Amino acid sequence: MNPFSQLTAAELAAAADRRVSQRAYDGRPVEDEKIELLRACLDAANAAEPCLDFQLYGPLDDAGKAVGINRRMFAGCFHWYAALVCDMNDIAFEKCGYYGEQLILLASHLGLGTCWVAGTFDREATHAEIGDGQGLLAIVPIGYAPDKTPFVQRKIRSGVRSRTKKPAETVESDMPYAELPAWVRAGAEAIIAGPSAVNQEPVVLTWRDGRLTARFIVRKTRPEVTAADFGIAKLTFEHLCGRPGRWDWGQGSAYHPDD
Repeated sequence: MNPFSQLTAAELAAAADRRVSQRAYDGRPVEDEKIELLRACLDAANAAEPCLDFQLYGPLDDAGKAVGINRRMFAGCFHWYAALVCDMNDIAFEKCGYYGEQLILLASHLGLGTCWVAGTFDREATHAEIGDGQGLLAIVPIGYAPDKTPFVQRKIRSGVRSRTKKPAETVESDMPYAELPAWVRAGAEAIIAGPSAVNQEPVVLTWRDGRLTARFIVRKTRPEVTAADFGIAKLTFEHLCGRPGRWDWGQGSAYHPDD
């Protein structure tokens, strides 16, 4: 059983509200019971999607050193991290984002700090088993935040969380944004508030004739990260729009509400 699926809508909303890109850690060990819940979440993702091979590493003296993480971008010591390994195609990258965000939100619910890290670490130094046709898309540090975040990390976080895009800019429709169904607007706002690589917010929702579809705009550099962003946005929308349902996979995918 995936522990993420046991969270209530209120618990997920609170976890999403607390979640930040945690770039400073205080070195406290993570309790065994929390690690087992995170491991179960990763195992459930791997069982659900054969294209995923999520792996959990720790406890290490300092997992940040083990993965060669950029110390200008991160501070302090964390002992655990997830290696998000997947097949090398857009659907797998999308699913990596979708199920990886489940791990992020579950960790937030458990009071832990995490961060999507796709570039500022040493892939050659990272502990990860990578099979034929697979790649390491990202790592997720896992640990506790310090009582006081260092100034440099506060400044970086502020820049990362700044948003230049408005929710209305993420939706294409032949009707004004204010007249869209409330759940479509709530989902668009949740996507904007959620994580996105280099603040690009690449997801575009389309509402026409009572049907919602989605696509993403491919970045010229690291397009696989854009596909992962698409999966993150879909997971966020499903659980925070106020009308639970499920997306299809891929470009131009449709949303299917449960009701």
